[in-house]
Amino acid sequence: MKVILSRKGFDSGYGGWTSPVLPDGTMLSIPIPVTDQTIKYSELFHNGVKYSEIIRDLMGENIKVEGEGYFGLDDLSCHLDPDIRKDSFVRKDGWKGIFGQNGSAFTHLNNQNVGKGDLFLYFGWFRKTIYNNGKLKYDPKCKGFHAIYGYLQVDEIKKINETDFEEWALYHPHVCRGKVASKFDHLFYAADKLNFIMFT
Repeated sequence: MKVILSRKGFDSGYGGWTSPVLPDGTMLSIPIPVTDQTIKYSELFHNGVKYSEIIRDLMGENIKVEGEGYFGLDDLSCHLDPDIRKDSFVRKDGWKGIFGQNGSAFTHLNNQNVGKGDLFLYFGWFRKTIYNNGKLKYDPKCKGFHAIYGYLQVDEIKKINETDFEEWALYHPHVCRGKVASKFDHLFYAADKLNFIMFT
């Protein structure tokens, strides 16, 4: 089994802020902002609260998109990838965790023979939060830190431009590229159950 560390979520370039550790202890990785995709932060939820409300409380209206500048929150969409939190978005039957890779990132994984049974560990930049007068705020006593927040064990890998995807996967930003996707654009499907091979 290969283990791959993959940095995801808000950082100094994409978003410009840390993802929050919510007061209940949830490490909520915020997908990076983009200007050319369809899923809005207002369509993602944690315990019934829109991601857009969480972002607005913590970060205000101006969110950084690397290489493009700052945009108002309502003018942005998000790159929901990896998509590993089932209750964050409205799902169709059959959903499972998925993760897209393209270009040099996929080439590197392919050169390392990453495949079925291998494990992605996702880490990001986080900071604890507190409630202050009913609003979510960053904890002034806590500095930002990096931590692992999620995983995906690979079941299968599909090439985007050669696959007719199931209806439940059609929302995914890599799948949306369809037949115009590059030859390097692939989707990693999560295994139904986490399996470890132990060495002694």
